[in-house]
Amino acid sequence: KINLEINEEHKECPQIDKFFSESVGEEYKDILYDLCAYCLFKRYPYSKLFFVYGPANTGKSKFLELLERFLGKENYCSVEPQDIQKDIHATAQMLYKMANIVSDIDYDSLDNINQVKKITGEDTIKIREMYKNPYNGRLFAKQIFSTNKLPIVKEKTRAWYRRVYTIEFSNIISEDKIDRFLMEKLTTETELQGL
Repeated sequence: KINLEINEEHKECPQIDKFFSESVGEEYKDILYDLCAYCLFKRYPYSKLFFVYGPANTGKSKFLELLERFLGKENYCSVEPQDIQKDIHATAQMLYKMANIVSDIDYDSLDNINQVKKITGEDTIKIREMYKNPYNGRLFAKQIFSTNKLPIVKEKTRAWYRRVYTIEFSNIISEDKIDRFLMEKLTTETELQGL
């Protein structure tokens, strides 16, 4: 459950809408709205993981911070892609979370993506919580990674490529035009309710 009260009077979020348009373009801004909404599903009806990518100063980090604030700190985690595969407790960190949001992933951090495919495919996986016996379960945390350039992935299968959804942030904001108070404008109660 997100910690946000629904108010039927707030159906728009003009500051967020402007930010989305400036970041990915007017024709692609709905993708960002859809990703925010998709995180609220406690299932994986679409077997997708998301790469938010583009050069520095394009709004990637601000979008992820906005998404984190929208979901609330109890509803997301930040487990690196390589840890999902190598850390036996990584799946437990994602238990009951709406999203796994990781910024600035390593370009070659996706050597083995079997666990990521299982999570996004709604497959049963082994969950090992600290000091407890492991058990099987399913996770619904949407996998959202940001990077300056897309990582190199060794696996070249159809199963991998049909899961990957890329969202390009290409509008570089010059240093003198960066709004240092943007997050305060995007995360007012009425803006978040409109989102």
